[in-house]
Amino acid sequence: MRSVLGNAGKEGWSPLPRSLSMETYLLIVPRCNDSLQSLAPSQCLSMFPSMKLTERIDAVVNRLRRKGMDIRPLSQPEWVVDIEKRIGCKLPETYRELVNRYAFPPLELGSIILFSNIGDGSYDDITTAPFQDRILAAWVAQAGFFHFAKSACGKYDPICLDLANSRYPKQGSLVMKFDHEAILCELPQVERHVVSASFLELLEEYA
Repeated sequence: MRSVLGNAGKEGWSPLPRSLSMETYLLIVPRCNDSLQSLAPSQCLSMFPSMKLTERIDAVVNRLRRKGMDIRPLSQPEWVVDIEKRIGCKLPETYRELVNRYAFPPLELGSIILFSNIGDGSYDDITTAPFQDRILAAWVAQAGFFHFAKSACGKYDPICLDLANSRYPKQGSLVMKFDHEAILCELPQVERHVVSASFLELLEEYA
């Protein structure tokens, strides 16, 4: 086991082999010693530099499933294409990878709840939820964001992905929360908060 994981010292864990497969990763992490288990999921995953985005998404999904979340395989749903036509651009790569390959009900990740990805037109589904409030939807679109989640504590503030994905090509889109009252009152300044530096980081933190 030590030869695979590398040595832990004052400088921390040494990098793992770049050829390490996802299958090997999924076997190692549940069995690794206390030092590695104490790391956050994102720290564990960062030790696998060769992992592709699809593999990192799959690793997150597997962890969420083990927590009892109902996430099922999906293949290129038509409603994702329809959403992209409606907003006039592609969804951020990391989020797009998730919703194009997995169906799920509303997912609670820390302080936020992702809209469901079922395509049934229900209140909390991504096909309808981002567009229900026309004022919010228009402001979010003009600001260059996509409303993909809501607050877990019931607040109305839209939680959004930055559609300028080129700013974060490796990690995915910045996750922001906006003050809904300022938007609805058409105030010149809208308070905003960074929820996570990237959508991928958000997934890996709470998976």
